[in-house]
Amino acid sequence: MRIPFFKLLVLAMLLSATMSSCIVYHAPTTSLPLLTEKGEKQLEASLSASAPLGLAPALNVSFAYAPTNLLCTQAAVSFTNEKAFQAQLQAGIYKNFQPAVLEWYVGYAYGTSYSGKSSDLNKDNFYYDGYYQIPFTQLNFGFRKLLHGFVDLGVGFKGGLMLPHWDKVLIADDGTLSPEYTFDSPLGLFEPQLMLRFGFQQVKLTLSLAYTHLSGIEYGNTPFTYEPIGIGLGVNWSF
Repeated sequence: MRIPFFKLLVLAMLLSATMSSCIVYHAPTTSLPLLTEKGEKQLEASLSASAPLGLAPALNVSFAYAPTNLLCTQAAVSFTNEKAFQAQLQAGIYKNFQPAVLEWYVGYAYGTSYSGKSSDLNKDNFYYDGYYQIPFTQLNFGFRKLLHGFVDLGVGFKGGLMLPHWDKVLIADDGTLSPEYTFDSPLGLFEPQLMLRFGFQQVKLTLSLAYTHLSGIEYGNTPFTYEPIGIGLGVNWSF
């Protein structure tokens, strides 16, 4: 029996609501605008799930604008749970080669982390809490308005430095909270992403696949970890 992609995504999000782990960062599926001309605006809203540990759901909103035939800007925010979000601002330049488009951004992201309640081997209850900052640069390349304007394709490469401040907080039986240690070592960040948009000329469905690598964390062998894979489904409006 074949199950549509959207139903799989929704099922993964519902299942993830019952799961907890030591996850402090999730691979984002931020929109790749690929702006083509002065005055163009894009608004995108999407749902995403990160994997493979918790399939954590996220709500993402992005707005992009080209004030000139050279300059481009973007603002985006993502909400992972009731205490975790990421917001980013970026600006750069773009070139429309018709149909190919090239964008280059520099930006800054700020996010908060909350892992949810977990238990260790000693059956001590704890959670991870904190925040991070990411100065970054990003290069996007793709094709706009293929097949008479009904298809967009793109790839993005984001690199930067993550500056985290994550606390492990123990929870006593009486509910008393006591910080055990703090992790604040800088981490290298690399995030490639693939994007496919299809639909009408101005309104399209967006499929995104993203990957995150944090150098400085040995994946799967630290007290906390991150979700390296992100899958997103959204709606993009270009006007």
